[in-house]
Amino acid sequence: VLLQTGYQAGLRDVVLMDIVIVAAGFVLRAVAGGVASEVLVSNWFLMVTGASALFMVSAKRFGELVTHGTSTRASLGNYTESYLRTIWTSSMFAAVVFYALWAVDLGSTRDDNFAVLSTVPYSLIMLRYAFHADRGMAEAPETVVLTDRVLQVLALAWVGLFLLQVA
Repeated sequence: VLLQTGYQAGLRDVVLMDIVIVAAGFVLRAVAGGVASEVLVSNWFLMVTGASALFMVSAKRFGELVTHGTSTRASLGNYTESYLRTIWTSSMFAAVVFYALWAVDLGSTRDDNFAVLSTVPYSLIMLRYAFHADRGMAEAPETVVLTDRVLQVLALAWVGLFLLQVA
């Protein structure tokens, strides 16, 4: 409620706060999913989710800025392309590092290395999505995911390795 109220009260027009609030919404959804399914959500998972969400939201804003300029939302007038690139690049790096640390932690409970191996396709997924972001084509994340066959194959490899770890 506080996030939504703040966003509606004007934080949506404050540089960085607008995308952080949107990304925080994804983290809250992950927490709510854990609570609803009675699954303990680890700190690593929350960090990966937060960094990945910030990556996606900043890449989306970058796409909006290069495609439409400032006509779609007022806050875009406060950003530069290089600043948004800095945000999505650093958050992508953080997401990959957090994921790798989570995978090592998860893998330490078993004798196999599927979780650690899953960092390879996860990293490639992030880099492939960054390819679209860099071209200003990540304005609609669902379109990127549904049309990029390489991304889909990498996602299948990632899910497969992850499922082998938790099975």
